[in-house]
Amino acid sequence: MGGNLVKRLGVSFVLVAIAALGWGYWHSATHATLNLYIHDVSLKTDRQAFGSVKQADIVFMNAEGAVLAEGRIREPYGVLSVSHPEAGDCSRYERQVSSNPEARDAWQRCFEALSRWLASWVREVRYATVTMRNCRIEKMTVVLREYGDTWWLWWVPLPHIGGKPYTGFTLTLTVDGCRPQHPDQGSWKLNFGKFILRGGACSNPVRLESKQHPLFFASAAAGVQGLKGVGNRWDLDTSRNRIS
Repeated sequence: MGGNLVKRLGVSFVLVAIAALGWGYWHSATHATLNLYIHDVSLKTDRQAFGSVKQADIVFMNAEGAVLAEGRIREPYGVLSVSHPEAGDCSRYERQVSSNPEARDAWQRCFEALSRWLASWVREVRYATVTMRNCRIEKMTVVLREYGDTWWLWWVPLPHIGGKPYTGFTLTLTVDGCRPQHPDQGSWKLNFGKFILRGGACSNPVRLESKQHPLFFASAAAGVQGLKGVGNRWDLDTSRNRIS
């Protein structure tokens, strides 16, 4: 009798674990977040390789030039807002969520709809039209990066580990004032076995990325004279774009 009870409890535990992991994977695969960065190399100084544009309207397009969505970034922080075709712009609730329970519930419903909608099209983005204060740049090439969440740990009751998992995306555009700049212009990439080192005028800071684990990277600001890797030492000279 006791053995059967233990067996049933074991089977129940396994089924619950499979269901929890399955839900975490499904939520991460079907819900997304999106950040946008517009780098302006005309704002380059001795301390930075580019400045950040924080006021612009953006139209996202696929490889055929069809419009996927529209968004905007606004000063002072340059945070991206994208309007869902039905739920609208979720940022309209953000100022009230801390003090108004109804606004908090409305924001959660809006964000749920927005995150599912983002996951349905963001991987298709190839170009963007950007309207800034002084100019409009048509059909710029974008750099799209995807970052998977730790969906298998969503159930852990800790503030920095658990919670609903989302797949994160970043879109990066590079301009030179009112002129578009190709995202690879002035950049470089070096392969080191399981790692990739990226850098250049439009890729600051210098990044050491893992090929096997896309979420892992180490970075250093432009102008760093050397970096020490784990196990083997390597020196980076950013002024000459070489490693030794």
